[in-house]
Amino acid sequence: MLTFETLVAWLQTRYGWQRPERRISDLGFAYSVNTQPDAYLDGDQGAMTWGNGPVIVLKRTGAVWPLGSGPVFLPLFQARTEAEFEQAVTTAMPGVDPQRPHEVIPF
Repeated sequence: MLTFETLVAWLQTRYGWQRPERRISDLGFAYSVNTQPDAYLDGDQGAMTWGNGPVIVLKRTGAVWPLGSGPVFLPLFQARTEAEFEQAVTTAMPGVDPQRPHEVIPF
């Protein structure tokens, strides 16, 4: 099981973000990671990036799913279990295998 601490360390290495722990929301079966720039998280509304959604990281496998902010991704954000998330991947992203994530965090 991917721990919060392992995810924080991976985010620091992968993205170089300041205080990555403030970006992480626990969804139960996964973590949701806010991908907005540090300046935006510090209050600079002009630093917001458009089109980027959160990164979903499955706790059981460490599978990393970077998502956009378009309405097609809404079912993925609403998933409450890993099975619901995998079904949402299949529905929202035809042709994408939910067993083949973008990346996997080693743990």
